Amino acid sequence: MSTLKTNKTLSQCERILIHLQSGKTINPLQALKLYGCFRLGARIYDLKKGWF
Repeated sequence: MSTLKTNKTLSQCERILIHLQSGKTINPLQALKLYGCFRLGARIYDLKKGWF
């Protein structure tokens, strides 16, 4: 079993963090469409707290 993470195995937090680090902004509708994330605010909170 490979330990490398692919785009499909990255968590929502990881994918959102990569998105933001690339200099892009994101809103809740984009988060839902791109990453299947219904609660962008909660994911941002998790990122700020380092809980992912």
